[in-house]
Amino acid sequence: MRTSKFLETLFKIISGTTLLFALGCSDKTIGPTLEVEVEVPVEVEVDSSSLNFGNRESFGKVRINVRAASGIDVDRDTLTEAGNNDGLENAQPIASDIAVSGYADQQNDIIDWYSIEGRAGKVIRLDIDTESGSNDLDLFLYKDLGDGSGELVDSSLSVSNIESLVFPEDGIYFIEVSAFSGAAPYILSVADSDGGALARSQGTRLSSLAGSCVSSNSCSKARSGQWIMTTSKTFSDKMANSSKNEKAATQEEMINAMGMTLDGGAGTSLLQTGMKDYSAQGWIDLASSVGQTAVPWGENDSSLLSFSSDDLNGDGIPDQQELLLTVLIGKRINSDKSITSLKSVGINYTRTLKTLPNDNSALIEEQFASHYSLIKLEEAWDSRILNAKGLEDVLVAVLDTGIAPLTGPEAHPDWADVDTDASDSTGKLRYGFDFVSETDIDGDDVPGIDSDPTDIGPPENTSFHGTHVAGTVAAPTDNGIGVAGVGRSVSIMPLRVLGDCGCGSTFDILQGNLYAAQLPNSSDRIPGQRADIINMSLGGGGFSQVAQDVYNDVRAQGVIIIAAAGNESTDEPSYPASYQGIVSVSAAAHGEGGTPSDVILAQYSNFGATVDVSAPGGQSFADSNGDGFGDGVLSTVGLSLNSSGYASFNGTSMAAPHVAGVAALMKSVHQNLTPDQFDEALTNRTIVLDVGSSGRDDSFGTGLIDAFNAVRIAEQLAGISPTPQPDSPAPEPAEPVANATANPSSLDFGSGLLSLNMEIRNSGDKGSSLNVSNITTNSAALIVASSEIDSNGLGTYAVTIDREQLADGSNQLEININTSANSVNVPVNIFMPASGTSGNAGQLHIVLLDASSLRQQDCALLSAEEGLYSVEFEDVKTGDYFALAGSDSDGDGLICGPFEACGAYESLGNISQITEEEVDLTVTYSLFDLFPSGQFRGCN
Repeated sequence: MRTSKFLETLFKIISGTTLLFALGCSDKTIGPTLEVEVEVPVEVEVDSSSLNFGNRESFGKVRINVRAASGIDVDRDTLTEAGNNDGLENAQPIASDIAVSGYADQQNDIIDWYSIEGRAGKVIRLDIDTESGSNDLDLFLYKDLGDGSGELVDSSLSVSNIESLVFPEDGIYFIEVSAFSGAAPYILSVADSDGGALARSQGTRLSSLAGSCVSSNSCSKARSGQWIMTTSKTFSDKMANSSKNEKAATQEEMINAMGMTLDGGAGTSLLQTGMKDYSAQGWIDLASSVGQTAVPWGENDSSLLSFSSDDLNGDGIPDQQELLLTVLIGKRINSDKSITSLKSVGINYTRTLKTLPNDNSALIEEQFASHYSLIKLEEAWDSRILNAKGLEDVLVAVLDTGIAPLTGPEAHPDWADVDTDASDSTGKLRYGFDFVSETDIDGDDVPGIDSDPTDIGPPENTSFHGTHVAGTVAAPTDNGIGVAGVGRSVSIMPLRVLGDCGCGSTFDILQGNLYAAQLPNSSDRIPGQRADIINMSLGGGGFSQVAQDVYNDVRAQGVIIIAAAGNESTDEPSYPASYQGIVSVSAAAHGEGGTPSDVILAQYSNFGATVDVSAPGGQSFADSNGDGFGDGVLSTVGLSLNSSGYASFNGTSMAAPHVAGVAALMKSVHQNLTPDQFDEALTNRTIVLDVGSSGRDDSFGTGLIDAFNAVRIAEQLAGISPTPQPDSPAPEPAEPVANATANPSSLDFGSGLLSLNMEIRNSGDKGSSLNVSNITTNSAALIVASSEIDSNGLGTYAVTIDREQLADGSNQLEININTSANSVNVPVNIFMPASGTSGNAGQLHIVLLDASSLRQQDCALLSAEEGLYSVEFEDVKTGDYFALAGSDSDGDGLICGPFEACGAYESLGNISQITEEEVDLTVTYSLFDLFPSGQFRGCN
């Protein structure tokens, strides 16, 4: 039998012809006809009279039997299901290998409860239909305490289309799906990994926000009862002619009206807010004032549910509850469009330094052997290019733990030799300031912010991290003492934004950025000189639109911002390095050959699509180039950490200042260097050595920073006649190299999902291009269809599986993406529950469609009986028909929509006309519109 138009319209593959189809029901079942445009690749004839009843009968009966795929279930109380799972006592039991289609509504069906047996490490995934920007569902996980009660384990509170949580251990759990705002269909499933979560960089898990500061390498947590906010253009325009005090008064009035206190940034565009009353009643009052309940469960469940009992600050309120309310209150204010004076609202995170401390002795020889030789620093200094050894007027702001003492018994010999006051306007160290405002992490002798950026330790907490970073950027050189810095003669603006424990709040870090850029800030001071470059060897936590707004403003001042990519050995974005406009630096380490071309990605370094460039980060525990020195990064530290004043550290914290130092040398040669010019030089690969894969890659970005070529490019940009460099041709922009990648790099459909998104992108050099030639799979059960792609085939694809073609158990399949640049293989994992069992798709609309007109000929609305749906249509005329079945969980009268059950004869992957008087088909779930033409009407 030839393929029908209906089959050709199922997926948005590649379209060449547009036809107009009429969709809808016959007069006996529904009213007006719905007309939509449908993309089809070719005109395809429909077989004539494929169904006939023999003996020259013109009419007959057609029986359609529908089975819900094993591994799927349905929410008991959608708009079309009459059950109840709104309370914990009515939690709906679901299997651990099942996918549930549901619906939550902030007005009428706020909460759905489920009970499940969880396995440690498995991922609970909630896919949400966020077609409307106001649709926001949250996910909560509770431990079943065995007596019908539960204790909160974790929650996922993002505003993205995916929420996910991990079972911490084997056991029985309760899952709560809660509508924060709007109304949305969803699919709840369990997978082996987070691999399918395209929006994970925006995710907000309570467990991540509650991270501990016990280890200085993993100190990233949200600060309960604190928020950061940026004011809007509307506010700026309104207060354009007002003084700072007038702005501050207006802001305070606005914040007080919200039930909060204005704790920092008054009169500026960046505010820190807190609570009027940190008692239990204070939390309840503040939550109520913004329309937020104090607990994430309903009133009837209050006696059955609880938070973890941890209460570190001893105020009688569980830490979990404080943190949860902090997130939810922030979300509530951020979503309130009536507050026109605010641009964005976020959590005030505690950020951490990005280092792996490891003491070592200090010598210049060791510096060059261990790390400076990798970036050709000596060649840059010896190039005879004017100011290639650094210019004193170039200023690099180091936002970190401050600088080692310059006076007294702890005075550092190297730094104290060239400066004794880091806060004045002269010397090697200029315009320093202490922005650590939080008393619990300040740790110095003067509470709150002050003009003294000295890092007084204790060494076991701060490691004199800022002193080490500043030393790599521009330690005093040619003074006959100690070590050298990359920027050599350039100056440092030491800004203390990380306090005791090496931790600092997002608000303090952002205030340091504003200060460095000569923008209004909480210090009420504007430094006499704007920093040319900012280095942040710190990070952690998630994305904040408030922070992005500030970094945009800082970059607009002409400041080059550089940050460490992170030390978690993951492709998860780390902030601030992953913000737009910030140069993210991964850590390279010596390879066995010992030359720059032999470098490898340090085992601790983060990687991924947001990495821009790499630099030496050190591996003190290794001597890969066999020079007799450990491969760590050697720089200055406080005497109380190492009596010599020098030590070797490892980390992306150590890599970032290499790049900042090189940028400072470029700025010394070309005083008008802009952030865009620096970015372009990275993109063109004129200031890097191409290492790893050809062109840009996710490990090294555009390559390993090259100081020698950097100063030569700066000379070109300045319009200066090039200084001859014997036996070294001038660097030229590299031919852009494309590199196709898939995100996620693997797909996990679990036991119930039918469709997942996959993005194909060009992760190579800016300016490079590639075309997707073809996409193939190793199984007919895998169907890859375009969703939102450009003319080159780059963009989002819907990957759909036909479970009817798969064997029971685990199925390992593969998608092969062939492009003009390279090929990419994407592993696909699918689990099929044992055959012979049927799932539950709730009420189904079983539709008989005319194959030519796609008009509904008959329709039946059925519930399952022993897992099966069966209907016999009578008085069916001899002709051409399709059989379709689907659910309508959102109650819009249309079936087979996103997050709804759908099936067709013979299968969704092989739709065929009916040729027999009895046919069988199976329904399962999809996250997307299966029909580009739009959905089909049900029996309503």
